[in-house]
Amino acid sequence: MTERDSMHAYYCDRAPYMAKGLEIAPSGQVVEIIAELTAQAKGRAVLEVACGTGYFTRFVGPVSRRTTATDVSQEMLGVVRSLQIPHTRLLHDDAYRLEKVGEERFDFGCAMHWVSHIPLARWAEFFTAFHARLKPGATVMLVDDIRRPDDADPWYSKLATRDTYETRHLPNGDDYEIVKTFFSPDDLRTLLEPYADNLQIRYERPRWWLTYNVRDSRYKAG
Repeated sequence: MTERDSMHAYYCDRAPYMAKGLEIAPSGQVVEIIAELTAQAKGRAVLEVACGTGYFTRFVGPVSRRTTATDVSQEMLGVVRSLQIPHTRLLHDDAYRLEKVGEERFDFGCAMHWVSHIPLARWAEFFTAFHARLKPGATVMLVDDIRRPDDADPWYSKLATRDTYETRHLPNGDDYEIVKTFFSPDDLRTLLEPYADNLQIRYERPRWWLTYNVRDSRYKAG
């Protein structure tokens, strides 16, 4: 199984287990993240990439002008459809291409717990496709994990790719190798510098989140 196939298989197979998380009321830091996310999305045209089970989409859609949420897993999208989120269109689409999004350009873009799964060699590929669907100056919000000292998932690197990986286990008995990068604030600043203006990072375990404005590619920084 290739790296991409392993990642796709993992999230397709994980969908029914992740769906159970929708039954748990948000608490702690997640409440803060939802508050920031809904404040940014309110009244805007929103593009959410790799929406998963719709955990965050269900808060974004109702306050937005309209939301387009994409995922490459039909199993994940099946869970989201069952939520019947207002003002929300769901698309089965590759995050590195976003070809089905169409001609609309969005005011706000978000990706929740996705960027840690992007191989470093594909970082520019993703952000080029993502930002091409957003208006210049649009706001982006990204959220992802900070590794916990007690994290039990095996975590390792490969010199051939410069990426880090975790081995994930599901109750079905299968193991999956997935890309999982834990960024420092300096990593995020360096990686986003070519694309982002007004970058603001909040970095507190167990998650970091950030916002920035998409730099107009017609103008060069500095």
